[in-house]
Amino acid sequence: MKKFPENGFTLIELMVVVAILGIIVAVAVPGMRSLSEKAQMRANLAKLKSSIQMARSEAVTRREHVVICGTTNNTACRGGSRRQFGDGWIMFVDRNNNMIPDLGAGNCADDEDCMLNVETFVSAQMTIRSQQREIVFNPDGSPGETAGYELRVCAGDADQSNDTEKSATVRIMPTGAISVSKGTSSC
Repeated sequence: MKKFPENGFTLIELMVVVAILGIIVAVAVPGMRSLSEKAQMRANLAKLKSSIQMARSEAVTRREHVVICGTTNNTACRGGSRRQFGDGWIMFVDRNNNMIPDLGAGNCADDEDCMLNVETFVSAQMTIRSQQREIVFNPDGSPGETAGYELRVCAGDADQSNDTEKSATVRIMPTGAISVSKGTSSC
């Protein structure tokens, strides 16, 4: 009678492999989370920078004031003294210069404000703070504030750790130019 060689793994060998895989996963998952937060922040920064550039361009093209402000409901600026961009931001033509989107029937008639864009964050774990509640561009493309604007963008736990990899500062210069730098003084 022929004797066949025994193929396969013993239970102990399988348990060792499973334990090693568990250790590898435990080490890799936190790194993946951090990587994901950084990618989400880069995506949000790109959206914010694009919106700022679009607002400036629209102000010049339309020869009217254009406002970007934080929102929690995608139709109105975040109220009160909050200088945080909530769940995202809206951009609108402010024909009566009151910093409130008076949209009327919503067809952008000459006597009402006109919604240009609504943006939401790629991730809910994102904050954007500013000294002003809104960013305004004048009809000539210059910022409404003579000194320009500074926004602090923070992702994930950058609020607690001041992690420069997960935070950035966006500056809108008096000329209307935009600069983005890693890190921020505070979130």
